[in-house]
Amino acid sequence: MILKSILLLVSLAALWILIVLLVNRWSSAGSPALFAPRSPRPPGSTELPGVELTLLTWNIGYAGMGRESDFLADGGSQTRPLSTDLVQKNLAGITERLAGCRADLILLQEVSLPSYTTWSINVRDAVLSARPQDWALFSPDLDTWGLPSRFAVHNGLLTLSRDEPSSFELTELPREPYRALAFRKSYRVTWSSHRIEGVSNELWLGHVHLAAFDDDALVRRAQLKVLIEDARQRFEDGHHVLIGGDWNLRATEQTWPHTTDQTHLFWVHDFPRELVPDGWSLAFPDNHPTVRTAQAPFENGSNYRTVIDGFLCSPNVDVRSVEAIDLAFEFSDHNPVRVHAILR
Repeated sequence: MILKSILLLVSLAALWILIVLLVNRWSSAGSPALFAPRSPRPPGSTELPGVELTLLTWNIGYAGMGRESDFLADGGSQTRPLSTDLVQKNLAGITERLAGCRADLILLQEVSLPSYTTWSINVRDAVLSARPQDWALFSPDLDTWGLPSRFAVHNGLLTLSRDEPSSFELTELPREPYRALAFRKSYRVTWSSHRIEGVSNELWLGHVHLAAFDDDALVRRAQLKVLIEDARQRFEDGHHVLIGGDWNLRATEQTWPHTTDQTHLFWVHDFPRELVPDGWSLAFPDNHPTVRTAQAPFENGSNYRTVIDGFLCSPNVDVRSVEAIDLAFEFSDHNPVRVHAILR
């Protein structure tokens, strides 16, 4: 009787694990959620202020990828930071810089709710508290199901804006092939439309985080084709279009000294510029790198560094300047990128 009971429990546990793996393999992340400002905005227009805009994009690495961290998928050994203290240190640095950031639109990738990777710290709510006068659109891209809270992972894209978006939409992108015992991310373009003071047509702002570990960047190319076709249609409908985020594609020939072995650069592929439509422009910085490899904690001159974060702009958007803000990868494995753009 005892043996049968043990076998039954083992069978039920194995069945539950199988169900969890299958659900997390095939399910998609949840729907976007829009959050109103936490403190009253000053009186004035509900539109963005004029034709010249400042935008910032930053992959904050769930406040777990500061200079002390490596990452298993990149060839390291860690699946999360070594302590809650490191998450708190990174999060304090991230929120301090966001609180002082003078930008009309901010795009943040790898923003987490309480998760295994953050030692159950709510990164998203800390960011919202740092920008209390902004509207916030949170779009999940990895949302595990059926796991105990201490092992669950809830990440997404967070778009912060001075105005209330007049609408928002999702465009589904191709997903990476399933790998055993791995969760599948949902890849989507998160679109938000914004009214601009003095401009008759709206700005459609796209927020992306493309795949990173697909063989020969084939999924990334497929994602880019879907994204660009969608963006081109919005432009042809008469709108301004800006798409920003982490493209996971090398966008510059600029190089920085490193000693990283070639085996850890398996994910590095060039941005296929031939896919960019005529008249459209790429706004990627070349003054500082925007990402470092994470096969080991960061050491200047050791980790490979390149540029993969920036913006794609429609022909009626002129880029006045684009720059990476050098934070020496202290709080994330990415540096922020700031763009000044003029809408024509």
